[in-house]
Amino acid sequence: MSPIRTRMDSILPEIEKKNDSIFKSLSHNEYLMNELEYKFEHDINQKLITEVRVNDGISELKRAFEDSYQHSTRSFSKLNDLEINDTLDSDEVSVFSQDKEIQNEINEEKFDELNVNLEQLKLKLRDANDENIYQEKKNKELQKNMELKDQRLSEFQKEIFQLQKKISTLQTEKIENENLLLKKQINEITQRKNEAVQTYEDQIINYKYDLNFLFVC
Repeated sequence: MSPIRTRMDSILPEIEKKNDSIFKSLSHNEYLMNELEYKFEHDINQKLITEVRVNDGISELKRAFEDSYQHSTRSFSKLNDLEINDTLDSDEVSVFSQDKEIQNEINEEKFDELNVNLEQLKLKLRDANDENIYQEKKNKELQKNMELKDQRLSEFQKEIFQLQKKISTLQTEKIENENLLLKKQINEITQRKNEAVQTYEDQIINYKYDLNFLFVC
């Protein structure tokens, strides 16, 4: 066996083993990339859901403030109209005064409730903002990891190409070496055949010479 073929036979298993390892790494990296993409989409959806909830809370709080403000405005306007009217008797003024006090207490309770809701909403907004900051940080990390995976994948593909090129070169060398070996063997066989034929021809000539010599004698 030629030294080149011996070297080639020793290298090929190592190359094939490394090639299999690279393909396994590629499959694992593809799985990780799919998992990162799913997590990235899930985080984005959670962020959108949080923003929708916060916006709904803000809209609800605005409506509550507007309703309370309009109701208070109507009540004060009605009471002012009654106080301006000099024809009202004392009983009517007393009734409307009581209504005013009751309405003021109701308004104070509503404002207290609205203030509590406002504080709760502020906490929710702060939590949502912290969550958004955290999600943005995680998304940046995921994006960086995906870029690193893409870079590593490109490196693997280049390495696979180089290995395939090397394998192709070795296979070509192997075929050429085998062809040279076959040609050498054919030449040796042809040479031995020619030598054998020449030997037989020489023997035939010698036999003929001996026969002729016998006939002459």
